[in-house]
Amino acid sequence: MMGIVARVKATAVVGVGALGILAGTTVVALADGYGGYAPPAFYGPIVAPAYNWTGVYFGGSLGGGWQNMDWRYINPATGGKFSASDGDGVGGVHIGAQYQFNHIVLGAEVGGIWRFNDDFSGKKDCITGTLDTCEAKFRDGVLTVGPRLGWAANNWLFYGTGGYAEGRIVSRVLEPDLTFFDRTSQDQDGWFAGGGIEYALARNVIIGVEYLHVDLGTTFHPSSADGFAPGPNGRDIGASEDIVRARLSFKFGGDCCAAPPPPPPPPLK
Repeated sequence: MMGIVARVKATAVVGVGALGILAGTTVVALADGYGGYAPPAFYGPIVAPAYNWTGVYFGGSLGGGWQNMDWRYINPATGGKFSASDGDGVGGVHIGAQYQFNHIVLGAEVGGIWRFNDDFSGKKDCITGTLDTCEAKFRDGVLTVGPRLGWAANNWLFYGTGGYAEGRIVSRVLEPDLTFFDRTSQDQDGWFAGGGIEYALARNVIIGVEYLHVDLGTTFHPSSADGFAPGPNGRDIGASEDIVRARLSFKFGGDCCAAPPPPPPPPLK
């Protein structure tokens, strides 16, 4: 569930956006019987059509993520507790659907987020009387599923989102010579919340920026040193991540634009 983000030159984006808006406006006008008709000046200014956010969309994202791992040994004699953080680039894919009524946009989205370098976050001297290092990380990305609620202002959309998140967390202990042992791996469920801003460059092309906080809660990890049974090397590991990313989406379905109001009738003679 990995994806790529397409980059488009600014001049091409402007050209495609202008053509898309012009084509959408023309189609709506002809469908409503306005083709070839120029209203007199006393009808007032022509109102530009508003963008319609209804449709199905998919796309990708690029940005940065900062993972935080909270580690606590169940047996205090084995070791204590600590937190460790690490930042890295992140990528992702998403697919969703939404519907606009008036200024309100309601939808749902499924996404996947992964880290580029897959680094561990850890702490040295984590076990009592040793020089060992304890490490943990997100593995194989994070799945997010949840609703979106937004406010549309023509080509702009301001939204909040949140819902269910799931990922796999792995941990290990490294000896001073960097050989590792005592490895664990657990699926952890949690939640995510955030929000963003999107702008429609054209009927089918949307760019945006988004912030998400992902929290997979705290889960007990039985240790391989204890035969994966409850024992002195078992630990609770809490995992969370903060993400800021740019998004590119392609939308299909729904009308391009809401039709402008019809011109008033001509004055009585």
